[in-house]
Amino acid sequence: MKLTSEHKEAVATWVAAGATLNEIQDRLKNELGVTLTFMDTRFLLSDLGLTLKPEAGEEDDAEVLDVGGAETGVGGGMDDAGVLPGDEGDSDGLSGVAQVRVTVDVVTVPGTMVSGKVTFTDGVTAGWYLDQMGQLGLSGVDRTYQPPEADVAAFQRELQRALR
Repeated sequence: MKLTSEHKEAVATWVAAGATLNEIQDRLKNELGVTLTFMDTRFLLSDLGLTLKPEAGEEDDAEVLDVGGAETGVGGGMDDAGVLPGDEGDSDGLSGVAQVRVTVDVVTVPGTMVSGKVTFTDGVTAGWYLDQMGQLGLSGVDRTYQPPEADVAAFQRELQRALR
């Protein structure tokens, strides 16, 4: 789909206002009727020369990210675009909450665009990857494994931060 100059101006305005990648993707769909995958949205920002503003307290050079996983009410499956559901809010800084640990590989797994490791609050460690189609997947765990529901949103949010 080709974006109009009005679409591009709207995206630039949202970026300037501090919107996250997930918010931009949602607004494109809901306000402008343009459906893009997570990776397509990233490529759009790159093509337009736009840079997302770092969130308060975010370390730009960090490769290991910790996040509290206290969100509820978010499903555990991926949508048709291969993106995990919901970035419903920020639960960082909650005391006494187990954490999801996400790392990004320095050397990407062959056949993927980006890869890394995740340790969920139940202690299960898995590899994660984004393939060339923008599909997110887990490796190194039983195919029937489902991470705790609250961890899914925490994983998605921190993965988006790591990939900026």
